Amino acid sequence: MAAQASWSDKVKIRQFRGRMPATIRDWYAQLPKSTRHNWKLLSTKFGKLYCRITGSYAEQYFTMKMRSSETALQFFYRLNAAAVKAENPFQTSSKRRELHLSRYVKKLKDVQLKTALEGHQFQSISEVERVLRRHEDVWR
Repeated sequence: MAAQASWSDKVKIRQFRGRMPATIRDWYAQLPKSTRHNWKLLSTKFGKLYCRITGSYAEQYFTMKMRSSETALQFFYRLNAAAVKAENPFQTSSKRRELHLSRYVKKLKDVQLKTALEGHQFQSISEVERVLRRHEDVWR
């Protein structure tokens, strides 16, 4: 039985470069040398620019994570939008709202805010939004 080894980063980059259409070759040529020679950086930049998100809306909603560059309120809006696309009716009942909010709180990066929101019972999504706005105003 033959063992399979994965390609080295150099080989991946060489293969990638060899299969590029002209427009992507132009994009590749303008990248800094450090990015062109680092497979992880190169594949990340390429993916963000040229690849659409795959998977169902539900999968995107359930696997969504807070980005390091976004505020808690921005993440809340993004998660709400993903829930709507996934046809998750989080505003129709208190149970669904609580599940949605617990998913949100679980994925928050701000530990202080996470602790403050964990035990709180919210009556509406707009109430959560007000709390998050207040939090942003305090920490600006």
